[in-house]
Amino acid sequence: MASSPGLFEPVAVLRRMDVAGLPEGLAATIIAVGALAMVLVAVARPVGVAATLMGKSAQILAERMAARGRMLEAVHGAVDILPARPGQAVDLASARAALAGNATELSAALGGLAGHAQYGVAVRWRPAEALRRFAGEAELAGRTEPRARAEGAEALRVRFGAVIAGRLASAAADRIVLDCDPGPEMLTDVALLLTRGGEPALDREVEAIDAVWPEGLQIRTTGPGAPEAFGAFEIEVPGAAAAAARRLVGMAQGPLRPRPVPERGGPGGDAARDLLRRLGAAAAAVEAAGLPAPGYNVPLVRILRIADAASRAVQREAMA
Repeated sequence: MASSPGLFEPVAVLRRMDVAGLPEGLAATIIAVGALAMVLVAVARPVGVAATLMGKSAQILAERMAARGRMLEAVHGAVDILPARPGQAVDLASARAALAGNATELSAALGGLAGHAQYGVAVRWRPAEALRRFAGEAELAGRTEPRARAEGAEALRVRFGAVIAGRLASAAADRIVLDCDPGPEMLTDVALLLTRGGEPALDREVEAIDAVWPEGLQIRTTGPGAPEAFGAFEIEVPGAAAAAARRLVGMAQGPLRPRPVPERGGPGGDAARDLLRRLGAAAAAVEAAGLPAPGYNVPLVRILRIADAASRAVQREAMA
């Protein structure tokens, strides 16, 4: 696969001491700074015009996403990792600066996910059959008019979904109820963070849920997978935001440190000062690691919990 010169997609951050535990023959670039390391893959070139005209662009993109998912799962199957948000592209210098300048944030997020894996559980039912099966429930009892019955059916679905999600959460260290538009068939769709070896507790809860209506509930489970929903890092270089913050607080051009950030700025001043102080600390850490001084172009990282629709699609693709 042809790649874009000099650009790499981050896959995961791990402890430097765990690099030796990565699978042999991993088709990836690995860099290390301090106590952390990062796994990256070369960024593939954009899909060409010919492929687009032949209707193959979607297939090519899907294959690339699947390959990234396999890489992520291979790494997670071997060592503890902090996954990267998919779709990023950085050069190696920026990746090293991100490791050095954000070591505290990355280490904390990695530590929070260590020893854990992600599972997914989706539970559906057939609405028409559910109305007959649970006709005696409070939400449906005495409701014969179509609109009232439809409202009762939705209330019943929501209550059952909440009960199921609660049972599943009891087996997990953390959960995210996926924010989707489920329709009348979906009872719940959750991502679960389990400690490694915690599958038996989840299995017991799934079996108990299934026993409520074995012939009517449709349960799909996925996992174990990398805990992308519960922590994924994103690298950003806030150049324009940093320039705006400097203007807002009246901070002249020049080195980020050791100058104090002015205590002014009016509305938005607190956020601007916070950004400038974080940039200063990150730049100092990059220089302390012996890397070239990045100035205001120092990369910062954000740790994301996946809850938006686009990220949910990525999560499901990775766990499929």
